[in-house]
Amino acid sequence: MAFGSTTKLANRYGLNLKFYKYDKSANDYKGELAASIDFANSCTLEISGEPVFATGGQDARRVIRFDNPLEGTFTISTQISTMELLALVSGENPATVTKTITFKNDPAVSTKSYVLEAETIYKDDADNIYTEKITLCKIQANKNYSVEYNGDGDPQSIEVTFTLFANEDGEVAIIERDDAPAS
Repeated sequence: MAFGSTTKLANRYGLNLKFYKYDKSANDYKGELAASIDFANSCTLEISGEPVFATGGQDARRVIRFDNPLEGTFTISTQISTMELLALVSGENPATVTKTITFKNDPAVSTKSYVLEAETIYKDDADNIYTEKITLCKIQANKNYSVEYNGDGDPQSIEVTFTLFANEDGEVAIIERDDAPAS
């Protein structure tokens, strides 16, 4: 069965994540690879663009619609932690961090921007496998770190949230699915 706009797909896989340094001078804005995460338990992508309306008439009805710019977040939830992941949250360079992460207030250090490429696989109703690639065109980690140390129950879970931005071309997110089953 050929992949088409009515192909029914379902997903029960996580995402493999690759963070690239954001580089305005690069053709695709991707600089060098900063971090790879293939252990996230779940990832959540939320994009919204709320409409606002000019109203008119005695009943103040909606007459003209305007769309606010797209905004959103990408959240990683994981029970596995690496220094690379913590470096993304603290604003440090994931490529150079070794044993210590320091959260500090330093107005001279700006939050780093990344291009995120994520891949997953889908299956159709005939058991064909397809790949999906998500590109978040410009993201920055929110410097929020919350973790619970507990000697009982499920393993510790960490959530990292990124804010989505538009790149210089106005792109926020790109979602591509292949047009032929993966081999």
